Amino acid sequence: MINKKNIFIFTSTRADYGLQRWIIKEMQNNNKINTYVVVGGTHLLEEYGYTIEEILKDDIKNIIKIPFLNTSLGASSLTSSIGNGLIKNITNF
Repeated sequence: MINKKNIFIFTSTRADYGLQRWIIKEMQNNNKINTYVVVGGTHLLEEYGYTIEEILKDDIKNIIKIPFLNTSLGASSLTSSIGNGLIKNITNF
């Protein structure tokens, strides 16, 4: 029996997903690992095109959605978004 390793790949924008797409596909075809794709950031926002649909069209499996972006324009919005992501990550696993 083979002990599979779990690999988590994080993507938050169309730009980084475009670079990761082929690696994710190759990894998901590998029988020795379980690949999970953690999707957050602008992928999950309508105002940025809801680009998770591109990921779904690519037939990517094992998607974990973590919405964390704070879309306010305040100076603390990035810090707030990172905090939200950490909290949701801890409570989802």
